Amino acid sequence: MRELSLLGVLVFAVASAVVGFRLLRLATRTREVPEFAMGLAFATSGAFGAPLLVASSVASQSEAWNAAHWLAAFGSLFAYTGYLGLAVGAWRIYRPTDRWPLAGIGILAALLVGACAWRFAVSESGPDGAGATGRLVGVAAGTVVFGWTALESFSLYAQLSRRLQIGLADREVATRVLLWGLGSLAAGTMTLYGLINRLLGGPESGTTQRLVVAGCGLLAAISIWLAFFPPAAFRRRFSNDAEAVTA
Repeated sequence: MRELSLLGVLVFAVASAVVGFRLLRLATRTREVPEFAMGLAFATSGAFGAPLLVASSVASQSEAWNAAHWLAAFGSLFAYTGYLGLAVGAWRIYRPTDRWPLAGIGILAALLVGACAWRFAVSESGPDGAGATGRLVGVAAGTVVFGWTALESFSLYAQLSRRLQIGLADREVATRVLLWGLGSLAAGTMTLYGLINRLLGGPESGTTQRLVVAGCGLLAAISIWLAFFPPAAFRRRFSNDAEAVTA
C-alpha cells in the first residue's frame, strides 16, 4: 500500500515537472503571464514541493525530527510558491479583466509567506510540534486555490458545452478545460483530505491516506498532461471534425 501511494506521488511529480518546464519554456517565447505563472506552479509545487513533503512525512515516522523539519521547510517553500503561481494563473486565464481576485491573491501571498517563514523558524519536535501551525495554514491555502481553479474550470466547461450545441465552441478546448478542472479537483482533494485528517488528529500515513494520495495523484497527473500537452491521438479524437464524422 505504501508503494502505491509513493507511485501516485512520483507520477504526479514527473507529470508536473514535464508540464511545468514546458510551460516555462513556452513563456520565454510568448512573454505571457499565464504560461509563466502556471509553469512556475507545476515546476515548484508538483515537481519539488509534493515529493519533499512526502519525504518529510517519512522522516517524521522514523522520528528523524531534524531531517523532517528541513524537508518540510523547503517542501513548503516550493509548494507555497506553486500555490501562489496557480492563483495568479487562474486569475489571468479565467478572469483577466476582473480586479477582485487581486485582493484574495494578496491575502493568500501574505498567509503563505508567514506560513513558510514559520516552518523554517520553528522545528518539529514531534508529531504535534509547533511547526504544525504553519503546515495547517499552508495546506488550507492550497485547498482554497485548487478549489477555486476547479470551480472556474467547471464553470467555463459548462459555458463551452452550451456553445458546442450551436457550433460556437471547440470540442477539444472544452474537453481540455474539463480535464484541467478534474486535475485541480484531484489535487484539491489530496490537500483537503490532509487538512481534515490533521485537524481530526488522524494518522499521516494510514491506509485511507495512502489510497487517497495514490488515486488522486494518478488522476491529477493524467488530467494535467492531457489538459496542457495532449498527444495527437487525443486531439484527433476530440476535435470538431471527429465529432462531425461520428454524427
